[in-house]
Amino acid sequence: MELALLRGEGIITADQRYALTEFLLFHRDNKDVWRFIVEYADEARQKKRHRYSIEDIISVIRWHTDKQTRSTDGFKINNNHKPFYARCYMAYRECEGFFATRDSKADNICYRTLVEMYFK
Repeated sequence: MELALLRGEGIITADQRYALTEFLLFHRDNKDVWRFIVEYADEARQKKRHRYSIEDIISVIRWHTDKQTRSTDGFKINNNHKPFYARCYMAYRECEGFFATRDSKADNICYRTLVEMYFK
C-alpha cells in the first residue's frame, strides 16, 4: 500500500512519512473537515474562481463553524495538514493549480491514489 502512494522516485523522508501519517490519522477522526473543504472549494469554483487559498478555507472552518475536531496536538486543524488537504482536493476534483502550492512535506505523494484510498 505504501508504495502505491509514492510518485516520482518513490522516496519520501522520515519527516514526510510522519507528516502524512499525522494527516491521515487526523482525517480518519475528522471526516467533516474534508466535507467542509470540498463544500467551500466547490463553492469558490462555482463562482468562477480559478485560484483560491486553502488558508482561507481552513480559517473559515476554524473560526466560523462550530465543528469540533479530535486531534492529539491541541489544534482544531494543524497548519501542517493544509498542503495535504490542498493537494487532495485538487486530485479529487481534477483541478490542478486551483490552490497555490510550494515545496512541502506533502510532495512526492500520488494524491489520486490517496484520494481513492481514503477520501471517497
